[in-house]
Amino acid sequence: MYKRHLNFLSIAARVTLFIYLPSVLILQVIYQAVIGFPMQFNWVTQLTYLAVFQSWVYTRYKYGIQFEDIKVKAELEQILATERWEEIDRVGNVLTLRPTFDFPLNLAINDRVTIEFQDQKIKLTGPVKYVTALGRSIHNTPRDKMITLRSAGRAIAFIFFIMLPNIGARGFMWDITVLRHNLNARGNETVLPAETISANSAENINNGGLGIGSEDIIIYLHGNRNIVRTDTSLNTHQTVSEINHYYETGHFHLVDDWLYYTEHESLNRIRTDGTNDQVLYDLSHTGDLQLVGDTFYFINSTDDFNIYSLNLDGQNLTRVATVRASELSAYEDELLVSHLEGVDRISPDGSEHDLFMDEPATDLVRHEGYYYFKDDENRLYRQADHPSAQTETVVNAPISYYTVTEEGIVYTLGQGTFSHPTSGLYVTDHEGTDPEQVYPSDRIESLTKVGDSILFRASDNEGSMDMMHYDLESGEIDSLTY
Repeated sequence: MYKRHLNFLSIAARVTLFIYLPSVLILQVIYQAVIGFPMQFNWVTQLTYLAVFQSWVYTRYKYGIQFEDIKVKAELEQILATERWEEIDRVGNVLTLRPTFDFPLNLAINDRVTIEFQDQKIKLTGPVKYVTALGRSIHNTPRDKMITLRSAGRAIAFIFFIMLPNIGARGFMWDITVLRHNLNARGNETVLPAETISANSAENINNGGLGIGSEDIIIYLHGNRNIVRTDTSLNTHQTVSEINHYYETGHFHLVDDWLYYTEHESLNRIRTDGTNDQVLYDLSHTGDLQLVGDTFYFINSTDDFNIYSLNLDGQNLTRVATVRASELSAYEDELLVSHLEGVDRISPDGSEHDLFMDEPATDLVRHEGYYYFKDDENRLYRQADHPSAQTETVVNAPISYYTVTEEGIVYTLGQGTFSHPTSGLYVTDHEGTDPEQVYPSDRIESLTKVGDSILFRASDNEGSMDMMHYDLESGEIDSLTY
């Protein structure tokens, strides 16, 4: 029993160190070179497959004994002249051989077969597979084509077995889909290099990103169906596109004369005059899609909510960071990624990944040296950008939406199904002192900062939603008619 256990441990250690781990490493290198993404292993699955592999190898290569009649000694000497067996040692009546076939396993295990010539018998000892193969050769059993095909099939099965836990854990089919997308995207019309980029702010993206402004125009989602273009004075209106999924439309960004927007599970772009609508990406929801320079960053719902990047032409789809993200705020020097355990700070290329906050935070934005965020009770806080900074309370009440402006903070309070006198739109300074209600309403959605204005949707007395315009300089609020 002791020797059997020792034999198993020896075989398991050898195949792990010299077969399994090198095969996984080679596969990793090939995978990275071909697919463009590194594999990340599920160690529970990996160890389970390793145990199965060790058991399979042990069954075939465990220590075994077989006896042959002494009369076959002449046939045995003929076998030594073939290329399938190599003589290692001959001392007295003991002969030691090794197989030249069965690569690479014959390099990893103790492949020696010992032949001992006794009075009436020949004793063969060594790995069961080789002892059996030597006995077959002694009796001149032909190695037919079926055996050859079977061996080839085993080799293919071995390669597949090594690959399966790795490609399965990382989502092999998804990575192939990404590769195919990048190849197909090479045919997209190019806008790079762009001359004018008006990226939406993290605040607007947190609120849906339903509007975007540049020096000349403002584009926003009006009502439930229309993406509308207007001038900066909000006098002329033109329909850019009619959409089908209002509550899944947003993330507006302007690049030259292109409007980028998301609708359901696609990232689209369309000329600001309403022509040439194109789908750039349609593999998943693009959560919190933000534009930094000429690169989009978003949460990929299909790939376990990891962070991805994409350029303006829909090319170079790349996994930036592996983290199960719930929210994203992107800046030139950092990506702030919220998840269940807290907030991570990640470099835009994904090379640096550190814990920024050890408690969950939502709607996180950065403004003039401070980080603003909501806690799990939707209260608004801020924290200065230095290690010893203390968290400051800005609004000590549950809020729904907020945005940070140069003058202060605009937020909504008391949004729900029941009317309350304090419900509505509020403004306060950056410290949260002296808040003021500027527009009473039980339901306000999608605060969108464009220039010196805030666009938002609010319910009227009959319960329908109207698009409203709040002028931050004059304080006037009026309805946008179209």
